[in-house]
Amino acid sequence: MIGLGTWVFPLSTPVFSGTLKLTVFDNNGQYDFRPELPGYNGTFDYEVLSVKEEGNTLSGELTTSFIPGKKPIKLAMTFQGDRCAAIAKVPLIGKVRVNGTKEEGGGR
Repeated sequence: MIGLGTWVFPLSTPVFSGTLKLTVFDNNGQYDFRPELPGYNGTFDYEVLSVKEEGNTLSGELTTSFIPGKKPIKLAMTFQGDRCAAIAKVPLIGKVRVNGTKEEGGGR
């Protein structure tokens, strides 16, 4: 499994500006994710629809309460050591590119 650990991404979007902390972990051989938005006090629901591992990239789709109608977000995260480059295709916003760094955890 790739990308295991906690990753920190600075965000500046119309919906949220701040830091996204994303923990990627192994849940009995399946990828699982725990996002946190420190300082955000609103509701943050999400559902992972699919995950695919290819080389050093995780890609998939998810829905979130931030997007009206729960339209899917397409996401690809490419891991290189303690860095992660992510590209999300977000409905109503378009393509968002962010770079993150590893905070803690294991994996490759």
